[in-house]
Amino acid sequence: HNLATIDLYKGDYEAASEKFEKSMEIRQQIGDRSGEAATFSQLGVIAWKLGRVQDALRLIALGHLILVNIGHSNAKRSSENLSYAASQLSFSRQQLDALQKEVAEAYQKDRGQSLIDAAFPKVDPEATSHQ
Repeated sequence: HNLATIDLYKGDYEAASEKFEKSMEIRQQIGDRSGEAATFSQLGVIAWKLGRVQDALRLIALGHLILVNIGHSNAKRSSENLSYAASQLSFSRQQLDALQKEVAEAYQKDRGQSLIDAAFPKVDPEATSHQ
């Protein structure tokens, strides 16, 4: 996670996202919910910097929902960050509520992997080699 954060600050978003995804795997395996929330939020920051703002908002929202769920002390700050990001996209309260419901369902389905995949689509080397 720390190495990914360094890559993020250096602007190497591809390396950062790869390391954060690996960090997510580990955090989910060991049950580190607050670390999982932080990783979703960091992936959201990367998606935002890459211009994938809708995907970013979903990842940030999921990180926030996890913090609220575990009663973490950072939930208030996370709520402020989520509100700010939503306001940048002119989301209404109803739209934000619907988005939070959507990300909660995605987390129940696959622990948020579909949200990560949407934000960071992988290029299939097979598909590109046949062109």
